[in-house]
Amino acid sequence: MKQTRSVINSLLVCGVAFAMVSTLSAQTTKDQVAKVIRVGGAARCQVPGGGWQDLHAGTVILPGSVIQSGIGGGSYVDVALGSGGGARSSFGSPDYAKIVSPIVGYRVPTKQTVLHLYANTVLGLDKLLASQTGASIVTETEIDLRKGHVLGDVKRQSTGSEFRIRYPKGVATVNHGGVFEMSVEAVTEVKQAGTPGGELYHVTFAVSEGSGSITFTGPDGVAVTQTVLSMQGFDSGNPTVVGTIPPPELANMQGTLTTLSLPPVVVELIPDLGEVGIQYNNRFVTTTVGAPGGSPGTGATASGQ
Repeated sequence: MKQTRSVINSLLVCGVAFAMVSTLSAQTTKDQVAKVIRVGGAARCQVPGGGWQDLHAGTVILPGSVIQSGIGGGSYVDVALGSGGGARSSFGSPDYAKIVSPIVGYRVPTKQTVLHLYANTVLGLDKLLASQTGASIVTETEIDLRKGHVLGDVKRQSTGSEFRIRYPKGVATVNHGGVFEMSVEAVTEVKQAGTPGGELYHVTFAVSEGSGSITFTGPDGVAVTQTVLSMQGFDSGNPTVVGTIPPPELANMQGTLTTLSLPPVVVELIPDLGEVGIQYNNRFVTTTVGAPGGSPGTGATASGQ
């Protein structure tokens, strides 16, 4: 009897071990990368453990990097997330000269998440993970909007996938894909005596397609979580109310979204060492819209979004 139980227990242990091995083999998690589609004005990126580098269309960016768009009103950066799993950063590589060549652009594959960073935005790419689970791919994406303004077209996600936007006072999420726009602006609290107090943040979060949620911690330390449905927006100025997206804001979102599907615009940055930070003199080289794969034209025709 004892021998029979021993055999049964051994079989059960083997079965569990086999199931665990099968599950692990079926779930392969890899770091993904981001790729710059187009750049307007000045832009740079800080690689993990390194310094700041100029950004150009076609540049590959690893997770853990921080992207900063220029402070000029026409500056912007368009980035595609989740491309080329296992690829290396193009910074410092032998092929970097080819990547920044004016004839090189990056065309976004269908159903790939794309971010548009407006001027004066600082955004961290904290996590870009993809796990193969049988027939589906589960992704975990986490970006860190430290300041500025970003629009995202998040691809349709499989069950179990997550898309999070962290910011200094909380976190926002986009559920199963959609289009969102978010801004974070630091403001200084002024006390009744007229002396400056702590740093506060004005935060907006709007969803034109899909749905999401946002958690915001106010100056009183109380966290408020709001569900944001399609065509709705959140404003930390009145955190207890979620309203309809104002028509001008919606029109701006739709206009920016349209530009993300255009052919890439490659911008050559010519540094001016007399300037501070990421101020540059710019020379624009653009492709001709409507003629994919053709030779790029030249001239100061690029415009910021």
